[in-house]
Amino acid sequence: FYLSLRKVLSELDTVQNETREAVYRLEKLKSMNQFMETHREDTERINAQFVTKKTVVQFIDMLESLGRQSGVVTQIKQISSGDSSGGTGKALLVGIELRGEFPDLFRYIELIEHLSYRLSVSHFNLGYVGLSTGKGGWFGDISLRLLSYEE
Repeated sequence: FYLSLRKVLSELDTVQNETREAVYRLEKLKSMNQFMETHREDTERINAQFVTKKTVVQFIDMLESLGRQSGVVTQIKQISSGDSSGGTGKALLVGIELRGEFPDLFRYIELIEHLSYRLSVSHFNLGYVGLSTGKGGWFGDISLRLLSYEE
């Protein structure tokens, strides 16, 4: 009788410990959810600083929209993911071909510089074609490395 009572008490103790751990985890989860709810706006602002696989199309649309806004014809030539230059993670590589008037091309570059994303320019070329014919125009190509990218 004493041994079976001891076994039952041991099992009861085990169940009580497991229950305490479960209650602790549940309270911790509730606290974390409450924290996330309280700081939802902050979290959304932070998340807006990153481009993910799900938001790459929106980012590309934004680059094209900046072209229209500045009067530049843009054509996306390359989109790929690679390592960031410092080896600290992934980066989105974007190659863009540009055509337009010089002030418009310059304005486009300014708009890109002021984006809220962490970007680096790995290549930039600007030129004028058709000087001898008088029907020329400015062109350029730029390669961006989006460092605030998460796969």
